Amino acid sequence: MNRRRSWYLCALPLGALALAGCSHCGNQSCYPPPPAVRTAAILPASPLAPCRACPIPTAPPPGTLSPPVPFGPPGPSGAYQPLPPGPIQQAWGPASPPGVSLGGPVPLVPDKPRESARIAPPESPEPPRASLPDKPAEPAAPEKPPLSPVLPAGIANFAEALPNVASGSRPLYDGLDWLKDKGYKTVLQVRAPGEDGAGDRRLFEQRGLTYLTLEVSPKTLTPELVDQFNKVVADAANRPLFVYTDKDGSLAGGLWYLYFRSAGKLGDEEARKRAAALGLKEDGEGPQRDMWVAVQKYLADQDKKE
Repeated sequence: MNRRRSWYLCALPLGALALAGCSHCGNQSCYPPPPAVRTAAILPASPLAPCRACPIPTAPPPGTLSPPVPFGPPGPSGAYQPLPPGPIQQAWGPASPPGVSLGGPVPLVPDKPRESARIAPPESPEPPRASLPDKPAEPAAPEKPPLSPVLPAGIANFAEALPNVASGSRPLYDGLDWLKDKGYKTVLQVRAPGEDGAGDRRLFEQRGLTYLTLEVSPKTLTPELVDQFNKVVADAANRPLFVYTDKDGSLAGGLWYLYFRSAGKLGDEEARKRAAALGLKEDGEGPQRDMWVAVQKYLADQDKKE
């Protein structure tokens, strides 16, 4: 008895399903479509799948989802027909909403930030600088006086007459050594007639210097003597040359004045200025006055010859 009741309870649902028939057309002779059709989600939910007579669209390709197609009233053959395009189909809207892709995962690409969205960080205000008082201007350094030429020890009245040519008084022993150390090659002694120059020659030659001598006086001042002095001074083989004379320097000073006027082609004023630093005395007394008078007489005689 229990077995019969159990079989009866199991058959009731199957009979109800058989009486229900197709969910669309109501045909009880319809049977469910193949599994491939039943798996397509294209119709609204119903207890039974549609029959073969119902127009079933082809299943969409994998990865896509199409909206269900609405059906109208059954046609002459008893099958439901799709509704023509109208408000009902348009209500479904597009298959894929804008911005939605159902074809698979889409790699995310970060949006490029807009120029307007870039906001520069606010600049921190620079702290105010303490104002310092202006530095007082330093006083200009006083101009240094020009350096005087270094005078050798042991040579009085030493002065430069020309490049590599100097003049002065008779050197002492320290002056002799200084001339040797400085590389002088020749010395010229301008002395009065009758003076002995043997001692001076010996001292200079012991130190490797060439000794030359020239006797000069106001009475013996001739053109030949002046030319001889000019040649010794102008000869480059004698340089560096040192010219010295007696203590007052009047004899050598007079010859230097005539050298500047004749060989140097200088005017009277410039020749006097340069010869005064080398021993010339225009307003002196005694031998100095006699030498200056002889120089003036020499120039007057040369003017008469020209």
